[in-house]
Amino acid sequence: MTAGDGPMSAVVQGAALVSFIWSCIVFSVQTIGILQLFRNHSAPHPKPVSPNLKEDEVLHITIIRPVKGVEAGLYDCLASSFRLAYPKSKLTIYLCVSSTDDPAYPILQQVVADFPGFDAKVLVEEEDPLLHGSHGHVNNLGPNPKIRNISRAYREAKGDIIWIVDCNIWVGRNSAGRMVDKLCGYLPDGSRTTPFKFVHQLPLVVDIEPPTTTSTRVESLVCCAHAAFAATTLEPVRSWLGVPGTWCARG
Repeated sequence: MTAGDGPMSAVVQGAALVSFIWSCIVFSVQTIGILQLFRNHSAPHPKPVSPNLKEDEVLHITIIRPVKGVEAGLYDCLASSFRLAYPKSKLTIYLCVSSTDDPAYPILQQVVADFPGFDAKVLVEEEDPLLHGSHGHVNNLGPNPKIRNISRAYREAKGDIIWIVDCNIWVGRNSAGRMVDKLCGYLPDGSRTTPFKFVHQLPLVVDIEPPTTTSTRVESLVCCAHAAFAATTLEPVRSWLGVPGTWCARG
């Protein structure tokens, strides 16, 4: 059978055509993401609007930070929640740990002590009456230990917004303000637009400890690639298609 003849050639040409179309779609999506990246992130973000509103117009945020064990830079990551450029009276901070025997517990106490005047406390899961009280049971909230860890903080949350941040995340000073701007629909000039219903701030992954294994390096690369793809591609495509926003990757 000569080249270009017979059913096998038709299959090959069909596969080539499908591959070409798919490659064009991927290239187009990547191009849109890159263009939007330069368009929206080539200059520093303007300061958020919401922290500078009248006090009775600023939304209250409850920050919940689940902790287990001593992560690298744990103190600084937790302390960043107290250093936000957001009215102190509009912040409630709950640091959650499963037990007082957890090695991170003294650090949590130290963080709260170092920032007096905040509505902040350490919540210990083993002291939660829903899970360990006389009428409680450890399985009341299912088998997920992280859900059990933050459940009391969630039930006792104050205000309008709940912000769950892992203990190994350092947040910038304007992160809270930009998040609230998205949720309320504030633009940099103070005008209003369609508010977001949910904000997901994708972290920039930085390895501050020497990797001990190849798997550690691979994990860091995968996390960085995932965050970069979502932040530079998914969000610009959503905006380009005009789909109402339900999440935001511009933390």
